[in-house]
Amino acid sequence: MALIRCPECAHAVSDKAECCVHCGYPLEEYVKKLYSTCEINGIPRDLTYILNAKTEEEQRKAVYRLKKETDCTLRHAKLIVDYIVQEDNLPAGFVTLDAGGKDRMGLGPDINVIQRDHVNPNVDLW
Repeated sequence: MALIRCPECAHAVSDKAECCVHCGYPLEEYVKKLYSTCEINGIPRDLTYILNAKTEEEQRKAVYRLKKETDCTLRHAKLIVDYIVQEDNLPAGFVTLDAGGKDRMGLGPDINVIQRDHVNPNVDLW
């Protein structure tokens, strides 16, 4: 269980709750979107298509699609796709895959994966 901030009232609530215990806002769709979104160079992106890329051909297409959508280099797009495919999961919550920074997860000298706190998105958890 993780705490997230309700988009309606901004109180901290469980990501497992069906609705906010403070204001009643339905959370199911919000949580799905939250956990399927990654930030790449500061722009939120839905990368679920990478998870659905099971064959090498689909993964190659995912690399080119990511490159086109984010304007990153082909190398960076491949590193990101390889990371998501290897983990078989998107990094949960607000994550920054930052091309051009210090290595934090062994993805190479140009890619950062920064886990963001749902309640305080300005705080890096690791």
